[in-house]
Amino acid sequence: MAVRARAWRVAGGALVGGGVVWAVLWLGVPVFLTDEKHVVRPVLEALSWIAGIGGPLVAAAALAVASRQASANTGA
Repeated sequence: MAVRARAWRVAGGALVGGGVVWAVLWLGVPVFLTDEKHVVRPVLEALSWIAGIGGPLVAAAALAVASRQASANTGA
């Protein structure tokens, strides 16, 4: 049952991601991303820095937790 739920999550994520890519290709890049004086641009740049730094940290933590769970399940 867990495999089926994971498959649905992956399929849903692929559908949403594909929709976003399609929208960007069809409709173009939103104007606030190309305008250097737009009010939202500094916020997006700050969020991208946070994501760029936090992403690898979260991935490393997930890898550590997964490896601990795998070693606990094998009895090592």
